[in-house]
Amino acid sequence: MKKILNALFMTLLAVFTFSSCSDVPAPYDILGEGDVPGLTGDGTKENPYSIEAAQQKQDGTIAWVQGYIVGTIENYEDPSGSAKFAAPFTAKNNLLIAESATETNVKNCVCVQLSSGTELYSKLNLAENAANLGHILAIQGSLEKFYGFPGVKSTTAATLDGKDVGGSGETDPDNPLGLDDSNPVNSFSATFDDAVNNNDYLLANWYNVAVTGGRRWQGKVFNADKYIQATSYNASGSSFECWFVTPAFKVDEIADKTVSFKCAVYNYATAAANSNLEVYFLKLVNGKMESNKLTIDGMPTTDNTWVSLEAKLDSYAGQTGFVGFKYTSTSSTEALSYRLDDIQAGKGQGGGETPGEGTELLTNGGFENWTDGYPVGWKSVSTAGNATLEQSTDKRSGTYSVLVKGDPSSNKRLGSTEMTLKAGTYVFSAYFKAATADKAGARLGYVPIGDDGTPGNYAYDADYVNDITNTDWVTKSYTFTLTGEQKICLVVMNPKKSRKRFVDR
Repeated sequence: MKKILNALFMTLLAVFTFSSCSDVPAPYDILGEGDVPGLTGDGTKENPYSIEAAQQKQDGTIAWVQGYIVGTIENYEDPSGSAKFAAPFTAKNNLLIAESATETNVKNCVCVQLSSGTELYSKLNLAENAANLGHILAIQGSLEKFYGFPGVKSTTAATLDGKDVGGSGETDPDNPLGLDDSNPVNSFSATFDDAVNNNDYLLANWYNVAVTGGRRWQGKVFNADKYIQATSYNASGSSFECWFVTPAFKVDEIADKTVSFKCAVYNYATAAANSNLEVYFLKLVNGKMESNKLTIDGMPTTDNTWVSLEAKLDSYAGQTGFVGFKYTSTSSTEALSYRLDDIQAGKGQGGGETPGEGTELLTNGGFENWTDGYPVGWKSVSTAGNATLEQSTDKRSGTYSVLVKGDPSSNKRLGSTEMTLKAGTYVFSAYFKAATADKAGARLGYVPIGDDGTPGNYAYDADYVNDITNTDWVTKSYTFTLTGEQKICLVVMNPKKSRKRFVDR
């Protein structure tokens, strides 16, 4: 099974910038609640935020934003370069909206997420609804970065030219999850075989609801392994709550009066105090949702290991209700990720494989967080990292990068904090760009660290990244295999003739 060490966008020249390949931060300063001057609108449906206000207020607030539909981002791997403002369009999962119907500069736009399987997706995407181009859209969602630009994510309601699309967007305080028990089932299952990586997961008659923070349960794909995950990592804000809920069912009619599922965690040791997963039996009483917390024995505490669990419902015999999985978190930096798979009515079959670690194997892959002059997670105890580092705002995205100072007479290395990895195949990826007019080079690799803290023999990618300029980003991945559990440092080597580099995520 291949693990992903996707983390880095590098500006090179004498400068590298590293960044994660998912959830790329916006290339704008993010202002917090109360710090945004002169907002236009108040974020309600009746008085939505303007484009400029939405660009500034990227703090995870759930709000309405209004603008003209002007185009799409056609390729998530090249957000700026693939912005398109004229038909034909191919992208269905996003829209660009702007203050002017004739806008053609992506930096003056807000990028709107459209989740597949929703009414907003089917009725608003330009690939199938090209006539929407130039029309006025007001849309509700979480104000947070999307494809590296100020965005509106996890959208739930909209108006097109003043007419509702996909509901009103108003939450019923008595039934905040929008539950409907009018058509209960006697069996159900969700295997997530249709999950799309990093997309909100939607399944008929199931509920995936962001209550606070705008993050919903998303599909995750690693090789043939597909599941859903809730995490607040790299989100905007400081409070998160999202639910994944089964269809309505009659407890007496489901097998064994039990709902079984598989669960795994990531980053437990660091973030268990900040994030949590709870399981509830939910029911509607005269239209009002009531929740009863279930006791689940054996919740996982070891990273990346699936455990098979059961929610026993004998005490709810004779009732109609739902089982809901509630994820909460109070941090977007030290966040615990929870994963679910094979949810079904009845007892489970056990088993399960270790999930792919994905982009989360790297700590602070975007170099956004700094302590004592070093990016968190990028100060090696050993001599693996031997370069002088500085925080820089010359970045591919996000707010900061790391400037790796070089020396024309010797190789300089940016080294990660020591990490212990299990046997397996790993992919270390990065984007590069030179920081000056001089062309630069770089090389990805790792080094084993002995029990005494001494580095062993450096293992580098056979290919250098050469002729990096300060005008275009280039990408490179290095795949390596560990035959047994090993402590290593990831390294980015700055060859002798390259003087300094920025690193960002």
